[in-house]
Amino acid sequence: MICFVQVMLLCSEVQHKAQEELDEVFGKGCLPKTTDPNSLPYISAPIHELLRYPVPERLRVLTSAPATPHMSIKDDWYNGYFILAGCIAVGISWSVLHDEEVYPDPGAFKPERVLTAEGTLDASVPDPMAAFGFGRRICPGRHFALAALFQDIAHVLAVFNIEKPLDEDENVIELKLKWTSRLFPVPKPFRARSEPRFEGVAGLLQMAVQLCYERSSMWSVDVKRHAQVSTCGEAPPDRMSRMFSPRQRSIRPETEQNTSQSSTRGPYVSAVVYRVRVILPLVSSRRVVCLNITQKP
Repeated sequence: MICFVQVMLLCSEVQHKAQEELDEVFGKGCLPKTTDPNSLPYISAPIHELLRYPVPERLRVLTSAPATPHMSIKDDWYNGYFILAGCIAVGISWSVLHDEEVYPDPGAFKPERVLTAEGTLDASVPDPMAAFGFGRRICPGRHFALAALFQDIAHVLAVFNIEKPLDEDENVIELKLKWTSRLFPVPKPFRARSEPRFEGVAGLLQMAVQLCYERSSMWSVDVKRHAQVSTCGEAPPDRMSRMFSPRQRSIRPETEQNTSQSSTRGPYVSAVVYRVRVILPLVSSRRVVCLNITQKP
């Protein structure tokens, strides 16, 4: 999200196009109620570009961090390269996400590169999943991260204009790009302004937050009832069955019926909120519980 705010300050035309799409689909003065990326292609397109955000070239080696190093267990050949046993291989994410043959002009932020002439998502453009790593050790939370990023960006752009800061004389302060030089490069702190796009933004957000709390509290879990688990990290079968009652299972977004329902439950509310609500008390109790939360009922 930090990179997103930075991009909105540098590429105001991207922000305006995304807001026009939101106003056309949902109307101005409303929060988006969808989790389908295809319904808002110009919200999904900037997210694709954010995953391969052009950090300074001097930091390109450091941006290989998402790729977990691997060690070869035997001599092997791969695409004409001989790899000795015991060698450590690290995927360079920066090179993958800045390949000029795949992403022309890779140093520019162009959401249009993943869109067709009709304005829909282009399936022929590779997803920049290299940002989450490679192989069996790819980030297991990538789908949750993309869904959360989609909702957060859509909600922010629906109600706020992200603008450059002003000095004491009301003059615009130009943004200076500075990045940290560490394993995971991130933008250094910078200033920005968020201006409401219409009257009543505060009331709309308060209503959305209140509605989220009311609906999520319906599915809250008694922490004391589930805090005691065995030392091996497995909860007793009876407790496991009670953690996900039939009523809770019915709101999971894996089925087609529940997917359609989750997008109409109200602003800033989705089925994933309830799933996280169930897991977080178990994590906060400093116990490890292995649960397959994606298993269909």
